[in-house]
Amino acid sequence: MKDTVLYDGKEWFLYITRNISFWGNCLSAKGSYFHFKDFGIPTSFSFLVLAFDALQSHHFAFEPNYTESSNTILSSCLGIERMRVLQGKYEAFGLEFLESLKICLKETTVEHWQAFLGQYERYAAGLNLTAILGRVGAEALKLKLSALGVPDEKIPETISIITYPEKHTPLFLSQRRFYELAGEIETGDIKKKDVER
Repeated sequence: MKDTVLYDGKEWFLYITRNISFWGNCLSAKGSYFHFKDFGIPTSFSFLVLAFDALQSHHFAFEPNYTESSNTILSSCLGIERMRVLQGKYEAFGLEFLESLKICLKETTVEHWQAFLGQYERYAAGLNLTAILGRVGAEALKLKLSALGVPDEKIPETISIITYPEKHTPLFLSQRRFYELAGEIETGDIKKKDVER
């Protein structure tokens, strides 16, 4: 895989790879372009996706859009209160997304399907928002710690301490539950076929 792609007169550079379906990528791309503002981020982020084997996705961005969007995202998210607001939006949008899915599963109509897609797009925008924020935020924090005199060899540890979440993330909780299930299967408390159901 090349690190750059020439498309539409722009040189696009690889900025992230993901295991996500082509369908999910389409909704994520649309969401990142139209829905960052719903999270309180006044920017539109463009990216190009090359997908292989249905799930292996390579996301490309171009300058100056990437840097301008990244700087706007970072400046819009600075401060504890701003992060709390952002978390609140994630939670509210997540509930609305799940509700639209329930409605669609109960009665699949064109109207319900379109509502579900709209909710998916908006919520998926957060996936790129956090990916970009994680990257530029970590770099900004590294520069700030260096300016404050923290030795280079202590910066990774310091960043880990500063950014460790107050409560476990959903990803952590799901991974922990998988380990618990594996342990229950190993000890014979439950059968593997029961987990697969």
